Amino acid sequence: MKAILIVLDTLRRDFLRCCGNPWIRTPAFDAFAKESAVFDDYRIVSFPTVPARRDIATGRFSFPWKGWEPLSGEHPILADVLTKRGVVTQLIADTSPMFRDGYGFDRGFQGFWALRGQEDDSLNTDPDPPEMPAPNEKLRERPATFLDQCRRNLKYRLPLERDQFAPKIFSAAEEWLERNRTHKDFFLWVDSFSPHEPWDQPFPYDSMYDPGYKGDKLVSPRYGLAHWITAREKKNLVALYGGMVTFVDKWIGRLFEKVKSLGLWDETMIIVTSDHGFNFGEHNVVGKIGGTLYDEETRVPLIIHDPRARKAGMRMKGFAQPPDLMPTLLDYFRIPKPPSVHGESLLPRLRRARDPGPARPFALSTQRGHPFTWAEGRHTYVRWPRDPARLKKLYDSRAPGDKSICGRFKDELYDIHSDPGQEKCLHARRPDLARKFDANVRNFIEGLDAPADFRALYWPQASAAQERKNA
Repeated sequence: MKAILIVLDTLRRDFLRCCGNPWIRTPAFDAFAKESAVFDDYRIVSFPTVPARRDIATGRFSFPWKGWEPLSGEHPILADVLTKRGVVTQLIADTSPMFRDGYGFDRGFQGFWALRGQEDDSLNTDPDPPEMPAPNEKLRERPATFLDQCRRNLKYRLPLERDQFAPKIFSAAEEWLERNRTHKDFFLWVDSFSPHEPWDQPFPYDSMYDPGYKGDKLVSPRYGLAHWITAREKKNLVALYGGMVTFVDKWIGRLFEKVKSLGLWDETMIIVTSDHGFNFGEHNVVGKIGGTLYDEETRVPLIIHDPRARKAGMRMKGFAQPPDLMPTLLDYFRIPKPPSVHGESLLPRLRRARDPGPARPFALSTQRGHPFTWAEGRHTYVRWPRDPARLKKLYDSRAPGDKSICGRFKDELYDIHSDPGQEKCLHARRPDLARKFDANVRNFIEGLDAPADFRALYWPQASAAQERKNA
């Protein structure tokens, strides 16, 4: 039995034609979707890059315990479980936060291949880095040395398509498959940082959706309020991102064709997903901003090709989330999930025409210590922390003069059927729904047996009462 997991960084669901985008060109994704099951209500849990991958690796809703920090060893992880059961495991990645500074996401894999140099990966110290195609004040800095390191890493890259990151990472996956196709059982995790910024893809992808543009190219735009960006720059920003998505589509398509040409398609599960989205001016924000997580950041693709299912081209209703991927893969390899896993296998929903079992009735997305975004039915409910110290920290993290970068600083409620942009807050008009969803969020967090100090950030009175009861 064989399986491939492809995790793409910063891929919004609504930037795939197979998921409803009318203008983007994603023929490989579209063809893959026709031969697979597309989950229409898949949403992230922990945000952003590193926490999202922890949820996948551990099968857990990890945010009550962990934020952006190394992968610790207190719980079994997917690669370790598979390796111990005799499955050949390989990680191919250019997402540097997974393996730099001892973050340890290569743990458990028999093989690990890393492509260096993405974003501010500490690759080299060469002086005189090349200039970026826009002024520094319009580009992302985290800290002041961030852009300089990005430039240094790109200094010696050839101006050829094959020397870009997406071609290299997917070509490495193709080569691994050629060498390892005869293994009885294997699991390959391909983690591509693309289409994450910088959006510096080669011609024609750099201009295919905005030909003739002559202004500043915001290949790695400044995060924060969107008041500084012009309408024309915003249009080009979307075009640059769209070009990178189409560029990735080409090279992921080559990987799909390699799977087929090697005769592996009918015996290999392939899962394609992402870790989070990106704001292009929605909610007056550019980038990924701590605070309320709206659909632009929480809704990402999940497309699963299961060779044993009869779900080609099916649209799967009901929520699914990243902790479900580990038990799905273990179920596929007929391996029981460890007791520590929170997620549920998606195989019954993929394979059973009758009585597939209930779908997850909700989705919860958050960044540790930030608001919860709870999706249920046609609504999303946002539950803000109540702890004064935590709220002050969030408030003080805003840019000068910022009134909205972290959301409303009070609870929110939206009807995503009538208001898909989540712009018309219904919290004051529907307190009954807000109370219902708040109880659901709290019950779920308590069901995880989340630490008391974490629960106290959101429900301090209830936590204090519980402590008195326990005493």
